Amino acid sequence: MYFINLSALKNETGIYLGDLYHFHRLSSLNEYSKSVEKQTLVDWLLFGGMDYLANPDLMFGSVRMLHIHNMEDRLKDIVPSKPTENLSFGTAEDGTRAGYDNLRYSRNEIKDLWALRRDFGIRFYTGYTACEEEFRFEVTSSAPYIALISTHGFTYGSNSHDKMACGLLFSGAGHTIEGRKLPHGLNDGILYAQEIETLDMHAASLVVMAACNTGLGVVTQDGIVGLQSAFKKAGAHTLVMTLWSVNDTATAAFTKSLFTHLQKGKNKHEAFELAIRDLKLSQEFRDPVYWAPFVMLD
Repeated sequence: MYFINLSALKNETGIYLGDLYHFHRLSSLNEYSKSVEKQTLVDWLLFGGMDYLANPDLMFGSVRMLHIHNMEDRLKDIVPSKPTENLSFGTAEDGTRAGYDNLRYSRNEIKDLWALRRDFGIRFYTGYTACEEEFRFEVTSSAPYIALISTHGFTYGSNSHDKMACGLLFSGAGHTIEGRKLPHGLNDGILYAQEIETLDMHAASLVVMAACNTGLGVVTQDGIVGLQSAFKKAGAHTLVMTLWSVNDTATAAFTKSLFTHLQKGKNKHEAFELAIRDLKLSQEFRDPVYWAPFVMLD
C-alpha cells in the first residue's frame, strides 16, 4: 500500500479514484488530529539546476563564508565517503530524472518559479551555488518556508536496511561518484537520509522532492524508512515525493503548476490536487506514468 497511488486507480466505470475522493497520506496517526494549515505567503527556498561536476573553486567561493564562520561542525558530512559503485539512480532512460547527468529542464524550473514571486521572499540556488552546505544551512531557518529540491534521488544498493540507503544529490556530487574528493573541505554533494534527519526543519511547511523514487524505502512496522522518514524526523510538516522515476519535462510542469496555485493562495493540499489535475488535463502528460508518481504525505 505504501507504494501505490490510490488516486491513480480506477473504479468499475473507469473513473480515477482521485476524481471522486480526496486522499490524504499520513505519516502517523498523530497527523489525523491536526487541523489543516491555513495558506500564508511564506518564503520559497528553491534548489535546482545543479551542476554535478561543478568547478570546486567556484563552489567554495559560493559557500566560503559558511566555512569561515566556524560552521564546519554544523555543516560537515556526517556520513563518511562510501564506495559509490553501489549507488543506484534508477534506469537512466531518456527523459527521466534517473542517472546523475545535469537535468536539462531543472534550471528553467527554478527560473519559472522565480518569475512567480510576489509578496514573499524567494531564495534560489542553481549551478555551482546549489551546494549541500548551502541547503543544510538554509533549511534551518526559523521563518516558515516551502522548499523545492529539483535533483536526482538515489538508493544505496548494498544494504536496504541502512539509514544511509537513500539520499539526494547536490552540486559537485558527480566528482564524488566518480571517485574524486572535493577540495577546500567541501561537502561531498551527497545528502544521505541520516544527514537529513539531523537537521532542524520545523519551519518547513512543505518540502517538494522533485526527483526519482523519493517516496521509496524499507517497509517496517513503523512505516517507510527512507527519505520521507528522514525529513519527517527533521521536522518537515508535509512532503511531496515520487514513487518511481519521473519524467524531467513532466516534473518541471508539475512543480510550476503546484507553485502557481500556492502563489494564488491555495493551501498546499488544494495546490497539489490542482497541479495533478493540470497534468491530467494536458495533452502531453495525461498518461498516469507522468502524474501518478507524485504523492503528498502529512
